[in-house]
Amino acid sequence: LDPFLGLVRDILNEVVANNNILTSIELDRCTLGNGGTGILTAALTSCTSLKSIRLKDCSIDDDILEEFVSGIIGLHQLRTLDLSGNNFGRAGCEALATLLKDPNVNLWSLRLADNSSIDDNCATILAKSLKGNNKLESLDLSNDGAITENG
Repeated sequence: LDPFLGLVRDILNEVVANNNILTSIELDRCTLGNGGTGILTAALTSCTSLKSIRLKDCSIDDDILEEFVSGIIGLHQLRTLDLSGNNFGRAGCEALATLLKDPNVNLWSLRLADNSSIDDNCATILAKSLKGNNKLESLDLSNDGAITENG
C-alpha cells in the first residue's frame, strides 16, 4: 500500500469513526488509483448523513468510477455529486446511469463538466437513465469536448 494512501485511509477511518454527522467531503486533485478508491468507498459507506461528494480532477477512469458508484449507491442522503475534470467514458457513464435509475437514490445535482472522454454515447446513456428519475434537478455536462450536436 502506498504510504500516502495509508495516511488517507487512517484519516478517513478516524473521521468516520468519530463523526457520524459528516455531510460533505471534497477531495479535489487527489489521485484515487492504486487502491485509493476502495479506501475512500469503504470509509464513505459508513457516512449515512453524507449529502455532498466532490472528487474534482481526481483522475477517475471507468474502473475507478464503477467501483466508487457500487460503493455509494446506498447513501440515500446524497444530494450532490461532483465528478468534474476526470477521465471516465462509456463504462463510467453506465455506472452513473445505474445510480440515476435507482429509485432509492435522491441525487439532486450531478456535475460531470470538463470530462473530455464523455462523448455522444455517454450523453445518450445518461439521458436514457433519466427517463424515470424525478429527483435530479441539475446535470452539468459543460466543456465535455467529445459531445457533439448529435449527443
